[in-house]
Amino acid sequence: MYTGPHLITDGLVLAADAGSLRSYVSGSSTVNNPATPSYIGSLDNLDNTTFSRNNGGFWDFTHDPTTDEGQFITYQPSDLTQGDVARAITYECWVNRQDVSLDSNARVMSSDISDYNAIYINSKGEGNVIFSINIGGSQKTRQLQSGKFGSPVIPTNQWFHLLGTATYNGTDTYSQAIYRNGVVGQETVDGSVSGTWGDGTTRAFAIFCNVENEAKPRDGFNGQMGCFRVYNKFFTQAEVLQNFNAQKSRFGY
Repeated sequence: MYTGPHLITDGLVLAADAGSLRSYVSGSSTVNNPATPSYIGSLDNLDNTTFSRNNGGFWDFTHDPTTDEGQFITYQPSDLTQGDVARAITYECWVNRQDVSLDSNARVMSSDISDYNAIYINSKGEGNVIFSINIGGSQKTRQLQSGKFGSPVIPTNQWFHLLGTATYNGTDTYSQAIYRNGVVGQETVDGSVSGTWGDGTTRAFAIFCNVENEAKPRDGFNGQMGCFRVYNKFFTQAEVLQNFNAQKSRFGY
């Protein structure tokens, strides 16, 4: 099931699971969202998307950076992006990276690039993972570091739980962190910022590509995704571990 027996549901605005019939039926071009039924995802370039029931179900996506052709899931503008969520957001997913030779700034979960609100796999062949937000027009970034996780930080052909979370009090202080398999990569609490959260614009949201504009998805990802979730709340480390532990056996841990 898309929520599982112990997954956190407080603040959940999007939940999609390749292994749940409530989310996806094999061969369909839509991805349903039981958490908020009005948010319906569109599975683009379906002909080249592989679906498997292994590991409880996953989508297998490929992307050619020379043509920007590939498979991805897009959502119409909604409060899944930083522009509308009330000063707190969490992006979470289970991914299995495949072909690193084609990756360059590959986006795993992304809203419009100018919103700086994404978890994305960056740097061809290196496997760095960065979580970025926007406060007052300034990019705030946390990342997984090779000194802590080894290089690459997410090797190919292995499932990983990635989670980025952030919150802002609206005046001067924000908190931001990124995790791999329940272990924090970098975290920050900064009390010297100012400006607005995001840019107040409702934007498109996408899985496995960057939607700089809806007509031109780019920065695609080559790999598999089992499930993904978006919350309008900040996660503590205990909550990150709760969601990781709820599904880790499905993905080989």
